This record gives sequence, C-alpha cells and structure tokens, in this order.
Amino acid sequence: MLLDVWDQVFVWIGKDANQLETTESVKSARRYIETDPAVRDVDTAVVIVRQGHEPPTFTGWFLAWEADAVA
Repeated sequence: MLLDVWDQVFVWIGKDANQLETTESVKSARRYIETDPAVRDVDTAVVIVRQGHEPPTFTGWFLAWEADAVA
C-alpha cells in the first residue's frame, strides 16, 4: 500500500509480504513518483513501513488508527 503525503511516499508492507513483493512495492513507489503528472521531485523520499512497526509520522495521517488493534 502506498500513502502519498507529497514530500514523502510511504510504502506499507504487511507482515506476510515476501522479498519479491517488498522489492516490487518500492519500485512501484519510485515509478509512481517519476510518472506523477504533477511533476514531482524524483528525489522524493520513499519510506518503508513494516506492519506492526508503524511510526507516528505514518499513523498520524489516519485519525482512526488504533495501535493496539489486532489485525
């Protein structure tokens, strides 16, 4: 899953994702930035977020985020 907050793009990776899915998700985020019609800075940060280790800079974008919720 991608979350675009303009100055960075978060790539959330689920706990069951394999190495190929992880690698391809980061590539997809880069392609997303490079092909954005808004002509984004190609150096926009891509931040990898792993399930269960979501930082406040990620969860803060979701008003209903419950850190203790069991998935």
